[in-house]
Amino acid sequence: MTTKTKKILFGTALVIGLIWTINYFFNSHLKNSDLKEITGTLSTPPLFSSTSKDNYVELILNNGTSRYHTSGIGYKEMDREAVKKDLKTGDRITLLVSKERGINEVLDGLVDVIDFYDLKSNGITYLELEKYNEQRKGNRVFFFVLWSFFFGLYIYSFWFTNESHHK
Repeated sequence: MTTKTKKILFGTALVIGLIWTINYFFNSHLKNSDLKEITGTLSTPPLFSSTSKDNYVELILNNGTSRYHTSGIGYKEMDREAVKKDLKTGDRITLLVSKERGINEVLDGLVDVIDFYDLKSNGITYLELEKYNEQRKGNRVFFFVLWSFFFGLYIYSFWFTNESHHK
């Protein structure tokens, strides 16, 4: 592969990454108007899963037809100890879930899993949308830093180094 081709491919990937990062930055804040409230009765106690690849809490409501999961951010922000202690089979809970199915929901839909962003039961809030959004906002900076690093690498590697080393 020639240096010119490498420049074009890497530059194209950076532009796509920048577009995705900007879109993520401006569209990552969830609003109440984007969400709908689901109320139901727990069919089973909450299931906690913590692996090297994924951390989540699973809730199964009513007749067990849909499973509700937290995302990684929701898992971090949720008061897990209180959920373990307080929520039992038969408890009524209220969840906020997305009205529209994004890519995560479409992929999870293949196995009938719905992400939730707020969890309340008996007047106690275990996961709050505002805290979820604050944590998500903090994660956005990481993508800008990552993109900036690769942009700097691109500039240095393809524009400021000797062309003879890239053949």
